[in-house]
Amino acid sequence: MSNRPFPLFHRTALPTAILLLLCGCGDRAPGNSAKKSQTGPRSATAPAAVLVTHPVLQEVAAAITADTDITVAAALPDLLDSRNWRPRSENVRAMQQATLIVMNGASWEPWTSRVSLPASRLVVTSRAFTEELITVPDAVTHQHGPQGRHSHPGVIPATWLSPTLLEAQTDALQTALLHQFPAHRETLNRNAAAWKTTLQQPKRLALELREATQNQPPAIIADSPLFLYLLRDLGWESTYLAGTESGPAESEQLQQLRELADKHPPAALRLFLLSDQRPNEMEQAAADLGLKPLRLDQGLADGKEQSIAQRLTRNLELLRKAVTESGQ
Repeated sequence: MSNRPFPLFHRTALPTAILLLLCGCGDRAPGNSAKKSQTGPRSATAPAAVLVTHPVLQEVAAAITADTDITVAAALPDLLDSRNWRPRSENVRAMQQATLIVMNGASWEPWTSRVSLPASRLVVTSRAFTEELITVPDAVTHQHGPQGRHSHPGVIPATWLSPTLLEAQTDALQTALLHQFPAHRETLNRNAAAWKTTLQQPKRLALELREATQNQPPAIIADSPLFLYLLRDLGWESTYLAGTESGPAESEQLQQLRELADKHPPAALRLFLLSDQRPNEMEQAAADLGLKPLRLDQGLADGKEQSIAQRLTRNLELLRKAVTESGQ
């Protein structure tokens, strides 16, 4: 468990849903149902296959295993959103036969409560900081048949948007790879060190921004709880809207936005953070209310042109620019 100090986060409780995190009732944390296995490190003749359930972790795994014969692939077809995935029998068999299965955890893989996976070849990278995961009330709204819409508390899965937590997940992945592929120890350690070096820039930007705003942090309204880990790194409190993270600007959400905007004095820097999947009308509505809208990369869309470290850096640069231009 890390000694990193994090301020407590204020969260405004709203009566309706906030973020679509899980895909069914009664789901347990990823890996809870994993079957015990006696399998140890990969043998010399076993296929070197690493299956990953998250696009960011797939990028990290590919970087660490570069220049080896280890194959890294997506466990999901076309890296679909794992929160809504229902694996077929062939998907389960592929994971059961993989040398290593890499998961995010933190409610990203709710389907794991319905499948049996070998525990010794499963790494849930967020388990390294379980006590730092953020839970929000009414985080899920969905409907099962005729009983109507309802909600459950849930964990925010977007740990990868915090450079600090992503580095901890990288450490967990590195350890698991070293255990399964000891013959590649030197290369894996070298690649992991090089990759973690790329995270130093967003980590440094986050620290600088935290220090620069510690006496006068901006007022933050977000379109969902998606960015809470990042905002916690900065020491910024936030309120957020109910609804799905990429849904339309419905009248109820617009009313929430008006109410939240009224609670912050116009003289202060007021930011409205939107995921890059939000429709444009919500951005315009925020601007009309005197808020400064900022679109941040949530790390889920195709990022082949930029690494996740570059995307996190850009998020922090946008935040820093907004603070600098406001004169705070």
